[in-house]
Amino acid sequence: MEDLLRRYHDEIERLESRELSLEEMEEEDSAYLVADRLKSRASKIFQRLCVLRNRPPEMGGTREKRFRYSGSRYTEVNLHVQKFVNKQSLEERMPDYHDIRYILCTYYNNEYGNLGSL
Repeated sequence: MEDLLRRYHDEIERLESRELSLEEMEEEDSAYLVADRLKSRASKIFQRLCVLRNRPPEMGGTREKRFRYSGSRYTEVNLHVQKFVNKQSLEERMPDYHDIRYILCTYYNNEYGNLGSL
């Protein structure tokens, strides 16, 4: 279903970027009308995907996006924060101070041995 949704999206973009003459606009199968039909089909497919995944359709695709972090100059720390946030559910997605402190402590203890508390 996701592949079909992607194909519909590509086809809609192609049809909308096409320029039409006045005669083509008056046809029953003009690019705008075909794009509109594809949009309604894509919307129905997206609704079905949300039902299958038990996710609310109002959320859109934001839930699928991966969190990227580059706040630290150490790439290993950035990767640990990214992994921590991406494995969380959406309700508990953003870490607080204690979560970041825990990530840093475990990283430094694993990497450099027991350094004590930070």
